[in-house]
Amino acid sequence: MARITSFIRWAGGKSWLVPFVQDLVSDLHYINYHEPFMGGASVFFSLDEPGKSYLSDMNAELINAFTAVRDNPKRVLHYLSQYENDETSYYLIRSSEPRGKYQKAARFLYLNAYSFNGLYRVNKQGKYNVPYGHRTNISIDYDRILRVSERLKNVELSVQDFSASKANIKRGDLVFLDPPYVVPKESPEVFIKYNQTLFSLDD
Repeated sequence: MARITSFIRWAGGKSWLVPFVQDLVSDLHYINYHEPFMGGASVFFSLDEPGKSYLSDMNAELINAFTAVRDNPKRVLHYLSQYENDETSYYLIRSSEPRGKYQKAARFLYLNAYSFNGLYRVNKQGKYNVPYGHRTNISIDYDRILRVSERLKNVELSVQDFSASKANIKRGDLVFLDPPYVVPKESPEVFIKYNQTLFSLDD
């Protein structure tokens, strides 16, 4: 199984797929690794990439959290340790709009840990609107965040459309593509509207 699991919860995450991917690539010799649509990046954390890794996603808050944890995890944990896990604190933090890179990352990790089902969902104004999850019996694993920081040292993180990742892909690289789940138009929109824009079959 994975040497390090992802440090966030993510809807549609692929931690369950890790053993199958490891089996598929076990005999491959590849140079660099690419994962657009990275989400929680469970597959990335499960592999032992020989070269450089390129992870990307359209979610700027997600990429900022990964970047901040990579660059200065102790600073992220400093801000994170100031937050309390209770309903009143949750909604105060959810309504806040920190400006600094590390403060934003701490808010993202807090909301991810204590929200309902770990969803990342925003309204049409781009405001995070997932309710409190009442997860009072859990705490954030600070040690895992420190281990993840080391794992991310040789990773290039980008906020970009998946098609832009083609510029870095070379012969001999490994690419893992896991696009957002697409459902029929007649399905209830609650299952597809997690962001301001939708990822369609045409995309």
